[in-house]
Amino acid sequence: MVYDYAKFHIGLYASVIAASIAIGKIQGGETSPDSLLKVLAMMGVGCVLAAGACGAMVAVNTPDLLHKSYNEFKTTKLIALKTISMRVENWLSWEHKFFWVGLLLILATTLIAFNVS
Repeated sequence: MVYDYAKFHIGLYASVIAASIAIGKIQGGETSPDSLLKVLAMMGVGCVLAAGACGAMVAVNTPDLLHKSYNEFKTTKLIALKTISMRVENWLSWEHKFFWVGLLLILATTLIAFNVS
């Protein structure tokens, strides 16, 4: 179940990123490439990418951890790039934090770019 949950979220993040890029193309050249809006939008996309990476860490390791109880599972440490070591519950927590910050940044920049009030 956790594996399916993680796969769903990774797909959701890919969709959000694709939609953000499409909205940016529709919005077009109304702002310069170095404007604050573009920087904030890219930060939002970066946050969603980071959320996907955190979710992928859990998803790719879930099949190896299925023999554990949920409490054992969530406290298992996963290591990324041989340097970042966190428990599963922390990877999931960061996944959600990155997603919501990214989504808020993307939503805010989209609303501002289209002058929605």
